[in-house]
Amino acid sequence: MFTPPPSSCDDPNVRERLSPNCNDLNYLHLVDLLHALRSINKTGVTTVLDLGCGASPYRLLFPGTDYRRADLEGTPHIDYSLSSAAAIPSDFFDVVLSTQVLEHVRDPEGYLKLALRVLKPGGRLVLTTHGMFEEHACPEDYYRWTALGLEYLVVQSGYESMRTWKVTTQQRASAFLILRYFGLLGLKRRTLIGFVAAVLNWSRRFVCPMLHRWLDRHAAECQMVDSNIPGHALYVALMIEARKPGAQA
Repeated sequence: MFTPPPSSCDDPNVRERLSPNCNDLNYLHLVDLLHALRSINKTGVTTVLDLGCGASPYRLLFPGTDYRRADLEGTPHIDYSLSSAAAIPSDFFDVVLSTQVLEHVRDPEGYLKLALRVLKPGGRLVLTTHGMFEEHACPEDYYRWTALGLEYLVVQSGYESMRTWKVTTQQRASAFLILRYFGLLGLKRRTLIGFVAAVLNWSRRFVCPMLHRWLDRHAAECQMVDSNIPGHALYVALMIEARKPGAQA
C-alpha cells in the first residue's frame, strides 16, 4: 500500500483540490470536481490504481484501500512507471481512477485499454476530463470532449454499463470561463474594452468570492448533472463511470 511522504500533505496542488477556497480563481471547477468524486459509490473498493496520478490529490477519498500510483518516469513515489506498463498486474484493481489526465494522453484509446486490462471483471473506471478549458500542457495537451464523444470512445475501448455526468455547467461554467479568460485577453489598456478588461481583471480578487458564494447558493444544481438531463450544453468537465465486462469480483 502506498504511504505518502509527510511533505505531500503540504503540496499546494493537493490542498487546492481537497479544500477549494472560494477566493481562488479555480474554485468553481475544483469544488465541483471534488463534489462529483465524493459522490462515487466506494462500497467494497479495496484496490485502487491512480492512473496518471501526479500528486494523487484525491487519494484521501479512498481511505483504507490498497492505493497504488502510476505515472510518467520520474514522478515521485510511484508504484508503476507508464514506460513499463506491462508490470501493472492484470485483473487486479476494483477501481481505476483517472482525474484530468485523458486530455493529456496522445493515445486515449490505448490508455483506456490499459485501464481495462488492470481492472477486475466488473471493476470500475472513474474518469474525469475536460469538456471546455484553455490549453494547458502537462507536459502536452491534446483533446477536449463532448459527453457523447467521450462515451463513444469508452465503448470503443471495451467498457460497458456507463453513466456520464457534466461537471460545472451553465451559470457556473459561464462565470468560471469569463473570470478566467479576462486574465488571458492581453488587451491594450488604451482602448475602452481593454481598460474595462484590466479593471475587471484587477477586481477579480474582490468579485470572485462574492460571485462564488452566490453561485453556491443559487446554482448548486449546476455542479454535477446527469448527461441525459437537457439544458446543460455548456460544461467545463465530464465525469464518466464505466465497468469492465464480467461478473463483479
